[in-house]
Amino acid sequence: MKTEPIVQVRSRPKGEKRRRPWGLLAWVGGVLVALTVVPFFILRPRADTYTLRSYETAVVESGTLVDYVRGSGSVVPRLERTILSPVEGTLAEWLVAEGDEVTEGATLGTLTSKTLGQEVADAEKEVQTAQLNLDKLRLEQDNAARQETVDLETARTTLQNVEAELNTTRQLFDIGNVSQNDLTTAEQKVTQARGDVENKTLSQQNAISARALAIEEAQLELEQAQSNLADISEKQTQLTLTAPVSGRVMKLSATVGQTVTAQALLATVASSQDVRVVAKLPEAQASRLSVGQVANLKIADVDYKGSVVQISPNAESGQNGPVVPVTLGFDSVTEGIRIGASSSVEIEVGRKDDALFLPRGAYLSTGGERFVYLVVGDTATRTETVFGLVDGNNVEVREGLELGDKVIISSYEAFKDKAEIELVTEGEIQ
Repeated sequence: MKTEPIVQVRSRPKGEKRRRPWGLLAWVGGVLVALTVVPFFILRPRADTYTLRSYETAVVESGTLVDYVRGSGSVVPRLERTILSPVEGTLAEWLVAEGDEVTEGATLGTLTSKTLGQEVADAEKEVQTAQLNLDKLRLEQDNAARQETVDLETARTTLQNVEAELNTTRQLFDIGNVSQNDLTTAEQKVTQARGDVENKTLSQQNAISARALAIEEAQLELEQAQSNLADISEKQTQLTLTAPVSGRVMKLSATVGQTVTAQALLATVASSQDVRVVAKLPEAQASRLSVGQVANLKIADVDYKGSVVQISPNAESGQNGPVVPVTLGFDSVTEGIRIGASSSVEIEVGRKDDALFLPRGAYLSTGGERFVYLVVGDTATRTETVFGLVDGNNVEVREGLELGDKVIISSYEAFKDKAEIELVTEGEIQ
């Protein structure tokens, strides 16, 4: 039996070339191209779409925002006391320097004065002289008063004697033993003695008044001399210069060895028990202020409550234009605040409840504070927005957004010219 192959292939006629399956190859190639190119064109990013792979978002919230005028200032004293030279003298020493903190009564320095020493010596001499004059006057008056008393007693004794003689003479006249002339003479002696007593009595009374007046004048002279000595002695104690209040030495106006006149300015000490803050604010900001507005003050990382107590009616020249000095007081007694310390200032000028707001971020500057990118799903659309007041880290949204809207708050610099961008959701940072 003839063996035949399992697969039978029709033999080509002799000289005929083998045919290749070009149609099949073309079909297979077209399929491969379609599978490769079509997805590329479908999946490749469109030329006008930007894909953001990492970004930060925030949600529009609602709450109370406070409008502040902000600036900076420095701590100044409300009370300054000056130290004047009590006399002409020479400054011997300073025990403090400008800027030192001192307590009331502390010694700041000393003066020396030759003229004051001479004035003390002269005043002491005046007191001694006045005392001697008073003592001498009293001694003289005591002697005069004793003599007046003796003279008056002598006159009274004489009066008694002549009165007794008159009685005897009258009795003798009645019995005819003496003449009328003898009686008349006896009566005249009595009249004369009575007049002498009356004169001496009146003279004594006048002398007593005169002596009292003289003593009073001498006493006044002594008291005046003593007062003058006390004043000059007080000036001597004032040669030791002491702090009139607790606070800071603001200025030393005289140098050691310098000769100064009486009432010359030597030093200035500012009280640290009653201080204020003065901030120089631009005119536009100052125009929003009024006395009594609440203020927050921060000094050396410590927060204080205060209020506006004075707004200067005059503007001053500042580095960036006119400024207005604004004085702020503290609500409570302050201790330990150094005069000259810097202070940040926040003055409340308005308050808005139920305001929409977003946290501050790079989107504000890169978006020019005019628009945001509103997130919806995996895309973000540029949305025109109006912002308002700024309260700390929050900025008010007045128009363009609603409560709960999600917004990109990171930088817009790379895509700020795009109306819409695509988001890689895994890159969101909340």
